[in-house]
Amino acid sequence: NGFLWIGTKKGLDKLSVDSETFTHYGAQENTSRQLSNESIWSLLKDSQGTIWAGSYFGGVNYFNPKIDFFIFHDLQNGIFRSKPFPIISEIIEDNKNRLFLCTEGEGLIIYDPKTSKYINFKSKFNNGLKSDNIKSGYYDKKSEILWLGTHLGGLSRFDVKTEKFTSIE
Repeated sequence: NGFLWIGTKKGLDKLSVDSETFTHYGAQENTSRQLSNESIWSLLKDSQGTIWAGSYFGGVNYFNPKIDFFIFHDLQNGIFRSKPFPIISEIIEDNKNRLFLCTEGEGLIIYDPKTSKYINFKSKFNNGLKSDNIKSGYYDKKSEILWLGTHLGGLSRFDVKTEKFTSIE
């Protein structure tokens, strides 16, 4: 839509390509234009045009660019009750508009915006995920397979339909 979104260690920037002007969103402000943590590690523009910003120990921020408003998702649905919140290394959207939050330390979190529910998959549950430190992810929309690159756990394959992991060694 004529804007370039840039996540930095000092916040979220929106560059208007036409006018070459920046709008900055940081964590120090006390307004609805505030991030939970200014160090942005991942960005996703979803199918609704919403910007999701994953931060370094600050959870996930939902940003509606039409009304210039943030909602902080601190993942406190009975799973994460204490700070610090996980590092969100990657955010991926599936065919059903659910978000896959790849975290560095808390495994894979699936968020369904329609129900506002989270599901957390961690390696300690012996489900085939070998490491909770997920560095990267790729979603194959055709096969509905999520590929996860982990730190010290190799490659994992997550079948979105069956919600089963397979470790690739």
